[in-house]
Amino acid sequence: MKIHNFFLFLFLIACSAEPNENDLNKTIKTFLELRFRSTYDKNLAQFKEYELFQLSCKQNRVKCNKVLGLLKEKKPEFYHTLMNSN
Repeated sequence: MKIHNFFLFLFLIACSAEPNENDLNKTIKTFLELRFRSTYDKNLAQFKEYELFQLSCKQNRVKCNKVLGLLKEKKPEFYHTLMNSN
């Protein structure tokens, strides 16, 4: 039973972890891949850039609003371009 509680504790810590710059970079990479694929994938073509970014957050299992905050801080030009596409 103690092991079960320990793993539950680790899981809860992992779920509440703040995204870091590595998470931001992975999310941007995923976004760029989705954006490239959207030129020839009919399912992705229907999404705006902001929606593709949200989808990339989902795929990387990060909280999008927190990653957007990091993006605004670390790459403000990218952030403003993304938000203006909305």
